[in-house]
This record gives sequence, C-alpha cells and structure tokens, in this order.
Amino acid sequence: MFFTLFESGLSSSLSSLFFLLSSFFFLHSFPSLLVPPSPLIFFSSLFLSYYSSLFFSPLSFFSFLFSSLPSP
Repeated sequence: MFFTLFESGLSSSLSSLFFLLSSFFFLHSFPSLLVPPSPLIFFSSLFLSYYSSLFFSPLSFFSFLFSSLPSP
C-alpha cells in the first residue's frame, strides 16, 4: 500500500517536473520570443510534459489496482 502511494507520488512529481521544465524553457525564451526556435522549444517541452503525465497517470492507476488485488 505504501509502495503504491510512493509510485503514484513519484509519477505525479515526474509530470510536475516536466511541467516545471517546460515553464522554465518558456521563461528562458520569453525575452526573445520573436526568434523561431524558442517557441519551438517551449511547445516541444509542453507536449513532452503533457504526454508524460498521460503516460504516468494510468501507470500509477494500474499499479494501485494490481496491488489492491488480494494476493493468493
């Protein structure tokens, strides 16, 4: 039970870490937003954080589901 809570907390912290990285890239590229590579970096990191949260959330849900099943 504790390990499942740890796994779900780890996955949510990983997705929030990706979101923080994307916001850092956005703030880093904010003074030079007219340059084409900086919005590209921002949007790629944003999509990366979105898909990582999409991947890690069902993973933590299924690990919680399998650990809550009664062991034989």
